[in-house]
Amino acid sequence: ASATITITGPSANSYWVQNATNTITWEFTQGDPNPVTITVTNPNSTFLNGAYAIAERVDLSNKTFTVTNVTLNVHPGYVVNFVNGSNITQVYAQSGAFSLMAPGSKPILVTVVVSVSQASFP
Repeated sequence: ASATITITGPSANSYWVQNATNTITWEFTQGDPNPVTITVTNPNSTFLNGAYAIAERVDLSNKTFTVTNVTLNVHPGYVVNFVNGSNITQVYAQSGAFSLMAPGSKPILVTVVVSVSQASFP
């Protein structure tokens, strides 16, 4: 069976900040491979040579993982991968490419619009 895991953050519309706390979020379906190992890659080997393991045996039911003190180099093109812990070349899911920004960068604000209908009572 193939995995239906979707990494929702980080994404191309967001970024991480160096030396700060950053979050990985995802959706999954029961029956997906669980637990997973989380790695980060970058196609530019000048900034990251190979897969960098962030965490092993992460339970997908948590739907979030906090990464503290990110020390990767400031650069675009990073990708979060969920892989088989016994065979890291078996990739179950990948995030969109995202950038790592310099310390002090402002977090991206996400605007959520909520519509509320009012009921009238006699």
